[in-house]
Amino acid sequence: MMHAAITASLHDVEATVMHLTGAVKAGATDKEILETAFTIIPVAGMPAFAVFLNALKRVMPE
Repeated sequence: MMHAAITASLHDVEATVMHLTGAVKAGATDKEILETAFTIIPVAGMPAFAVFLNALKRVMPE
């Protein structure tokens, strides 16, 4: 999950999708994913959070 957060902070949506897909396949819970998303805001700001959410919508479109 940390790789996804770091990649999102670099504003790379496609790579963030890749990391999130791997995390979901490895069994990351919704809670873990949300916790990671929320830790991005104070560290990398809202633009990185938006990248993470955009990637998350692609991985988990429901």
